[in-house]
Amino acid sequence: GISESGIHGLERLCSGTLSQKRQWGTNGFEDTIYFGAEEQLYGQIYAIDFQDSTIYSLPSLGFDMCEKVDELNTQHPDYVAMAKATYAHNTYNAPLHIWVGKKQTGTFMDRNGFNNGQIYAFVPLDTKPAVDIETWAESSPTASVSGKFERIDWNWHNATKNTIQNFYQKYSNDDKFWLFKKGAAYWYSKTEHITVDPTTGSRYIATSNRGYAILIDDIDFDFNSDNLGEDN
Repeated sequence: GISESGIHGLERLCSGTLSQKRQWGTNGFEDTIYFGAEEQLYGQIYAIDFQDSTIYSLPSLGFDMCEKVDELNTQHPDYVAMAKATYAHNTYNAPLHIWVGKKQTGTFMDRNGFNNGQIYAFVPLDTKPAVDIETWAESSPTASVSGKFERIDWNWHNATKNTIQNFYQKYSNDDKFWLFKKGAAYWYSKTEHITVDPTTGSRYIATSNRGYAILIDDIDFDFNSDNLGEDN
């Protein structure tokens, strides 16, 4: 893990997940990979390459308190994606994040897209619920909100955008990245232990320590817009 005062060892690893090589036919990672996430301030995602038992840190996936990552099916052989169960320290709620990477030729990091990626946050297309998520879930247990995942203006490989603090600022200070009412009273409403549907890879369930669950359904990747998954 990384702190404001320096670099430390692995800290507070939460859920892990295993991604099989090309688990959707020609789509997916080029290696079988085990992922672990640090649930701590400025935490990172780590990957273990089973071929040579090497562990890699994955800074392109961001720095935040992360419970778990799980692979999504991009429906494209050149791109990979992961859903993140993440939240931003003590003062913020938990937005919905996905990461998209573009594969390159070369090392483990290159061929699995980790050296070329972007983070996206869910933005509602409809009017936002004007209440916190617990009130919304209790009063409308079958309600839904349409939206899209929008690029966060942060990139680990861009020297002007890659500070850890800047990562927090880019999504925590912008109200459009909050699906529900943002307020200090609800900061502990964090997403936990996401699970991607292994049959299609196009939807996942996110649960919460406050007792609700959300289904993020019908995720469609548009590779003709926004240079999806590429450094910018």
